[in-house]
Amino acid sequence: MHFLTAYVFMKLPESLRLRLFNNKKSFFIVSEKEIKFYKKILLPKWKDRLPQYNKDFNKRNLPDKISVEYLKLFINVTCQAEMVHYIIIPLGFFSLFFSLLTNNHKIWIFILIASFIGVCNLIYSFIQRYNRFRLYKLLLKKEK
Repeated sequence: MHFLTAYVFMKLPESLRLRLFNNKKSFFIVSEKEIKFYKKILLPKWKDRLPQYNKDFNKRNLPDKISVEYLKLFINVTCQAEMVHYIIIPLGFFSLFFSLLTNNHKIWIFILIASFIGVCNLIYSFIQRYNRFRLYKLLLKKEK
């Protein structure tokens, strides 16, 4: 489900992606209050231990010379990735419908799986927002 959702988003025309996932939209703006929350849950200490996939924008291996254009695009990619993770959360609950199709009506198993999918994707959304805040600060510094 995750890779299919990401694939669909990547196949959207670039101009549409840049409009939909524009970091200037209020939804994607990260506040200092949020950053305090992320630090409180120690996100900066454990976020890099989680797997990531983006062959074009790898936060662990940033290029030596980062251009303003690269940062702007990377920031928008974090918006897109965040939205992919949010969309996957309700899709995880789609599995509940499969419990109705089986004779095994132990719906709690499907609720548990869907909840796990939701929590995992919410965590990845937090990471995207935290990284975007840091990338945006770097962008402001580069633009000076």
